[in-house]
Amino acid sequence: AHSYRADEILMMIRLAEEMGFKIATFQHVLEGYKVAKEIAAHGAGASTFSDWWGYKIEADDAIPHNAAIMVRKGVLVSINSDSAEHARRLNTEAGKTMRWGDLTEDEALALVTINPAKQLKIDNRVGSLEVGKDADIAVWTHPPLSSYAIADRVYIDGRQYYDRRGEETRLSELRKEKAALIAAERGNRGITPGSQIQDSGDEAAAGRRGEANADRDTAPARTAARQGSGQSGPVLAITNARIFPITSAPVEKGTIVIRGNRIEAIGATVSVPQGATVIDAKGGHVYPGFINARTSLGIGENGVRGYDDINEMHDWNQQLRTRVSYHSESETIPVARGTGVTSVGVAPGGGIMSGELAVMNLDGWTWEEATLRPNAGIVFNFPALAGGGGRGGRGSRGGGDDAPERTYDDVRRDRDRRLDEVIRVLDAARAYARGGPSRTTDWSLEALVPVVERKLPLIVSVIREQDIKDAVAFADRARVNIVLSGAVESNYAAQLLKDKNIPVILGNVLAMPPREDDFHASTYQLAGELAKAGVKFSFSSGDNQNVRLVPFQAAISVAWGLDREAAIKALTINAAEMLGVANRIGSLEAGKDANLFIANGDPLEVRTRVTHVVIQGKDVGIDNKHEALYRKYIARP
Repeated sequence: AHSYRADEILMMIRLAEEMGFKIATFQHVLEGYKVAKEIAAHGAGASTFSDWWGYKIEADDAIPHNAAIMVRKGVLVSINSDSAEHARRLNTEAGKTMRWGDLTEDEALALVTINPAKQLKIDNRVGSLEVGKDADIAVWTHPPLSSYAIADRVYIDGRQYYDRRGEETRLSELRKEKAALIAAERGNRGITPGSQIQDSGDEAAAGRRGEANADRDTAPARTAARQGSGQSGPVLAITNARIFPITSAPVEKGTIVIRGNRIEAIGATVSVPQGATVIDAKGGHVYPGFINARTSLGIGENGVRGYDDINEMHDWNQQLRTRVSYHSESETIPVARGTGVTSVGVAPGGGIMSGELAVMNLDGWTWEEATLRPNAGIVFNFPALAGGGGRGGRGSRGGGDDAPERTYDDVRRDRDRRLDEVIRVLDAARAYARGGPSRTTDWSLEALVPVVERKLPLIVSVIREQDIKDAVAFADRARVNIVLSGAVESNYAAQLLKDKNIPVILGNVLAMPPREDDFHASTYQLAGELAKAGVKFSFSSGDNQNVRLVPFQAAISVAWGLDREAAIKALTINAAEMLGVANRIGSLEAGKDANLFIANGDPLEVRTRVTHVVIQGKDVGIDNKHEALYRKYIARP
């Protein structure tokens, strides 16, 4: 029985009892925790998502503790995927119940093994390793509930169906063969690799390369940290902590002293000031607060479809100040803090230019108090040649069944005309800037002045390889700095991005491969490939419900080849540098803002719990709507 809310679940149970039939299993059952007692009494099972919530109004009260509560109330529970992507990592989806709900390892593993087998009434054959049962076996690289576990070999009925290394070797050979065929075809056509968009000249390209770091406000950020600034305010000390500053060596057992909203001292020999409030970390791990570099947090809310819109309909929205639309009381904000996320980039979508990307702290009575940086760049939805282009971008859509068929050349001409229009707007902003302080204010052009002066980048939403290459060529032509956003095919342009010193805010890597002939884990390997090429990157979720899951994007990237230290930097100092706030957050240093968290282990592990979150020197706690509902319903008699 498909279900979401407690009222419809209970309604179905009572109907079944009245009509004399039994419900075997409730599917999804997101509010099953509210009526777990009744589900158990009926004898029904429950197959649920691990932590989906807020994606529509019926899921507003969904909590990640759902499975655990139902298990504790005597319900036979399994975790389902409802998507091909989640099906590939049911192991870590089950592992989340150890973080949210305190299930044991055996209880969590049963959610994706013996329990679903019982629900499907095939437990006499599969679901456990026993003599006489079918030889359906998976061999893992790590304990299967770990964030770092990936299937190495899989056997069904005793026959090997999957070998990770063999599959990688096979696809590597196919890639070589494909590359050779493409090179031969290009040679026959007389086409050279790369973009067909024309640069405005070597001077513009060289100028852009030389100014890439200085004008992005990232290079000076690290040196601008305020040392010994004499800040005042309440004193908080974190003791007995394993401290990971990121920009310096870990401190195995140390103390952090926070005065007001700044870190005053950090180290193994730091003394606790008299009168300080003390948090004993008890050996816990202290990290800088994680940064989700692009989200819609605070401007998108859980609600009825059609009533919540974060996308602007007009083409030119660069003057929109995203921060003033940030709803500091949104229930999604404390939920996002639960995995150590303390700051986010917030951006609207839609149009050609969507508006400012604001950097917000996840605490504050008002949007003004929450604002860390009002504007880190203007969001530009690069017009895509291929379908599924940049967020809100104009892809090569047809006009319906009756529309005339459009060739690739038609699509390219339309796209190039659109880019010419963007160039004209940027040139108009340059002319406007030359008017000086006495100029009559034009807000749409005023917003682009920092872009054309290379004080702010364009945050370019783009997906496909060719569009990425064309966006880079466009930046040279337009004489602007860019940061790519989304860019799930950036691995195919990694060398170009390294040469041009262009950073990437990766879109959600917990996604299916963008190409049909990609390796099944290509999105998981993306960050590692960028790191190997020397491209700076950060992680993002792009939405408001799944902001908290960004550490797990880094984790699966580590499982598939990314160095763990590089993953942590992508969540902290790299993201801070790309957003122009590395002088304030992104690492633990004296003089920087006190944005940090304490965890009882590796924060990339789905099984690890965050115990404290500190933002601007304030222990904001880990309580949120989900935790409150968990406490309420786990205590239901």
